[in-house]
Amino acid sequence: MLSLATPRTIMRLLSTLKSLFHSHSQRPHRPMPAMRSPQPYLERYIPLEDLRESFGGRMPLQLVKLVARDILTALRENEKRGIIHGDINQNSIVMSTRDLNWLLARFRDDDSDSEGVDDSFSTGSFEEQFPTVFRLGIVDAHPRISLSVRSPEAILEAPCGVSSDLWSLACVIYLLLTGELLFDPGFQCADLGLTPDESHIIQMIEMLGDFPEDLVRRGTESKKWFHPDGTPILQTYKSCCGLS
Repeated sequence: MLSLATPRTIMRLLSTLKSLFHSHSQRPHRPMPAMRSPQPYLERYIPLEDLRESFGGRMPLQLVKLVARDILTALRENEKRGIIHGDINQNSIVMSTRDLNWLLARFRDDDSDSEGVDDSFSTGSFEEQFPTVFRLGIVDAHPRISLSVRSPEAILEAPCGVSSDLWSLACVIYLLLTGELLFDPGFQCADLGLTPDESHIIQMIEMLGDFPEDLVRRGTESKKWFHPDGTPILQTYKSCCGLS
């Protein structure tokens, strides 16, 4: 059977996310321009979410590595041009219908032995067997960022750089590996009287620590939730953590 993610894989992913949280790119970037399919009438593009659902919510580790390889390559090219995508989620990562069918035939029915498979995200011989399959989908002037994969910059409305796209990609990869959201902005909103943004911020702090002070200073919406020194002013967060 194909291998699924191990706890070590998840911990490495979370470590990467924590590094992004505390190291934000301040290089100015411009939003990615609207894109069109190179063959709009010859090929229909399918969102990654459809492929994930075909595997019952959790995708094989080897297949997730292909997603990471292709999208990181695309983001590297965007970074060279000073462009951010701004709307990376499981629906804006796409593949052709032909590639979807090929991947399902290759991976869903694969009964090969997975022993000895490297569970890291480093490029290796396995990925080199496959051409580029996944690409970034269409965006417009007003990106529709999925709530659960929004970066801290997006929530605070701070200037976004490549770290914002990488954050969203890391959240998508977590979903592909585990079948669960890393952050759920709707969690306990009704029970605790939180807004989705407040719930999201609290979950980030609980998992990754305090927001960096420089990030808080750059966010135009930061004053809703933080003091100038970066400490949270959310009363619910203080109550949950036993703070006065």
